[in-house]
Amino acid sequence: MEIINEINEKRRRYVDDFLSFIPIYEDKKREIALKNLLLKNRKFIKNKICVEAGAGKGIFSKFMVLLGAKRVYAVEESFYLYKILKENVKDEKKIIPVNKKIEDFLPDEEIDLLFQEFYGSLLFDESLLALEKIRFKPKRVIPDGGALWCMILKEKEIMEKDKIYEKNWKEILKNVLVSDLFPYIKFKPHFKIFEWNYGKDFPKFIKFELKRKGDFLVFSSEIKDKGKSILKTWETDTWSLIYTPINGKKFLFEFNYENAFTEIKFKWI
Repeated sequence: MEIINEINEKRRRYVDDFLSFIPIYEDKKREIALKNLLLKNRKFIKNKICVEAGAGKGIFSKFMVLLGAKRVYAVEESFYLYKILKENVKDEKKIIPVNKKIEDFLPDEEIDLLFQEFYGSLLFDESLLALEKIRFKPKRVIPDGGALWCMILKEKEIMEKDKIYEKNWKEILKNVLVSDLFPYIKFKPHFKIFEWNYGKDFPKFIKFELKRKGDFLVFSSEIKDKGKSILKTWETDTWSLIYTPINGKKFLFEFNYENAFTEIKFKWI
């Protein structure tokens, strides 16, 4: 979904945020996996003070109340989503809606658990780096880890299924990251590029050397908690695969998070 007409830039950003959330709530596999994770960690929730970062409609805030949370701060930056959030939790006395970026939120009490789902297709391309800037120290963060994987795709595999593909695509798309370029491709992870765990330094510069030859790289991410896989995003309906032509043996990612936006730099070295 995209905005077609010309509108104010600030309003465009709010509407973009709103549109990006719509398919998330259609992804039941994603919802079930994260609810199961909360269920397994209910000892950190029952009678505890919790935060849902990027609360959206507040479905996980409601679930934490169902699991016995004493109080849940549902923190949502988007003004439009915040209005929806307030309406959805208006009957929940234990949920406090907060219209702020998570890095600007400073509670008056100690937080036992922070629940977040800031993961992107490239792991850090959404808001995961915001966790580095939060102003409070939760006793537990759920989920607390993740990994970025890649698959090497050969031109022959593409041409077998895509009748419009031509070899000059590789030159046109050189150094460009493109989502959903070949939607019929099934992702099979070949190499783990890096792994992230909350509490350790965020790897904002990632250098990787390929172990085999091919024509396109395909990226996808995995959500983890305590080192265990929670959800492989390539098995869901709402996370895009990211493609780029192979143009060397080594590549570099750089992620920079500022003002609720992550800038991604990518190049072959």
